[in-house]
Amino acid sequence: MILRYFVFAALGKLLMMFIRKFPPAVRIAERIHFPIDCDLCLGFWVYTVSSIVSSQTITESYIPVWSEVVTGAITAWVVWVFVTGWNDIYRVYEVKTDANG
Repeated sequence: MILRYFVFAALGKLLMMFIRKFPPAVRIAERIHFPIDCDLCLGFWVYTVSSIVSSQTITESYIPVWSEVVTGAITAWVVWVFVTGWNDIYRVYEVKTDANG
C-alpha cells in the first residue's frame, strides 16, 4: 500500500515535469491562464486525474469523486512539502559579490 502510494507520487511528479517541458501544454496553460509553474496547482490536477485513472485512493471508505479529489489534494501537498524541503537543504544558491556586475 505505502510502496504503491510512493510510486504514485513519484510518477505524478515526473508527469508534472514532462507537462512543464511539453510546448503545447505550456501554450494551452498560458491561453487559459493556468499557473503551470505552481506545484500545488498543477499537482492537484495531475494527482486527481491520476487517482481516477489508477484507482489509487488514501481514504478508508470510498466515495466516488470525493476520494479522488482528497487523494489529489493531499498528495499534491505532501509532494510539495517534500520538494520544498529537499530544495531548501540541497539547492545551490549563487551569491554575486560584485556590486557592478
